[in-house]
Amino acid sequence: RIVAKHKGAEIAWVNFEQHDDKLEALDLSVQPASRRKGIATEMYKFARELGNDIAPSKLQTGMGKIFWSKKDHSQ
Repeated sequence: RIVAKHKGAEIAWVNFEQHDDKLEALDLSVQPASRRKGIATEMYKFARELGNDIAPSKLQTGMGKIFWSKKDHSQ
């Protein structure tokens, strides 16, 4: 689980699960006022910096599909 905070308040989080040799997000949430500011992208980037490969979930929501269509989050 990766959590993003602003001024001590949790504004976003993502839970990952290991599948084969990659992580997939089980769920991700960003508070509405904090959306479209790159927070989810930074959480994925942080997970990769820890040495993880990330794959898109096979159970994506509509918002998840949009997120993954904008750039390659697996590299």
